[in-house]
Amino acid sequence: MLEIAVCEDERYQQARIEELLYNVGKKRGIPVEVDVYDNGERLLNAVNKGARYDLIYLDIMMGDMNGVQVADRLRERDRITQVVYVTGYGQYVKESMRTMPSGYLTKPVDPKEFEDTFVRISSWIGQSDEYYRFISNKAPCKVLTRDIIYFKSSLRLVEIVCK
Repeated sequence: MLEIAVCEDERYQQARIEELLYNVGKKRGIPVEVDVYDNGERLLNAVNKGARYDLIYLDIMMGDMNGVQVADRLRERDRITQVVYVTGYGQYVKESMRTMPSGYLTKPVDPKEFEDTFVRISSWIGQSDEYYRFISNKAPCKVLTRDIIYFKSSLRLVEIVCK
């Protein structure tokens, strides 16, 4: 199940993106759950209260806080969530790059381009190289989490069993 947020201030665009997500998910056999927010502050409040998203579609031009500002604040606590900007304004591409977006869609959203972007990004989710970091003999170490089978603890010694 992919947890997805759509942050868009125009109701028509909210409904359009949500519809595209459910249609593409059904077509590709990818279950999705979509939460819709009409401004960045509501999205950030939800994230601060524990909401976790795999993918966020962000409008750039919204009310008091634009999408790039929202992404900046999201990136302070989460660098894994994929972000796709959806906008009718091309002049923000350079500014938005500092937030590490995974995609950029222009309005009106083309269904084929939307599907291609969604499929590409959904294939990345859960496959990033995440590491378990620890200190051993006063030296920093890291192990790919996908290689860890289990942890074994005996007294004060922890053993990491890997593939």
